[in-house]
Amino acid sequence: MKQFLVRRWFLLALACVLTIGFLFATQLQFLAGGETGRYARMAIVAGVLFLMSFPLGFGSFYESLRLPPALLATTVNYGLLPLVAWGLYFLVAPSIDQ
Repeated sequence: MKQFLVRRWFLLALACVLTIGFLFATQLQFLAGGETGRYARMAIVAGVLFLMSFPLGFGSFYESLRLPPALLATTVNYGLLPLVAWGLYFLVAPSIDQ
């Protein structure tokens, strides 16, 4: 049983959170609106990302950043492609406006 929980703790926690969300949606609705909802969503996303990072060892994270293919892919996705798309916009925009 312990091995089952160790391997599937995240899925079990996710199932519990979804069940609570569906069963108590009206009682928890105040968390979704306004400034409170914004901070609640940010806290939930930060918590989920933090919990998902537990199985990753620091060594594997370091190795993925150290290897050139990972850095190249990150540079292309977040640097080169947005610049190319921005440049293409200026080529296409005049024909769309007409």
